Amino acid sequence: FNNPEVLKGDDIPEIKWTKPDEEGLVDFLVREKNFDEARVRAALKRIEAARGKSSQGRLESFFGPAKTVKSSLGVKRKSEETGKKKGGKGSLKKGGKIGGGKK
Repeated sequence: FNNPEVLKGDDIPEIKWTKPDEEGLVDFLVREKNFDEARVRAALKRIEAARGKSSQGRLESFFGPAKTVKSSLGVKRKSEETGKKKGGKGSLKKGGKIGGGKK
């Protein structure tokens, strides 16, 4: 804690992403850390499949393009008002109830 082993900026080796050592990973995870071998091998297959694909997509691919929605609310109300008749469906006398309410 008081004197940790750290490398100076010039001493840090360059990191290169290469194909993982599958047998080394399986040996370490399964035999030393008691992981399930089938799950480790399945994860290694997924890593290999994702290797050639790009790792980061654009934000628009998640949300999709912006959409403009036109409101047709005014048109509907206008047509509903002209289509109504007096005493037709939907008109109730004041205080009238539908269904079996308490008396």
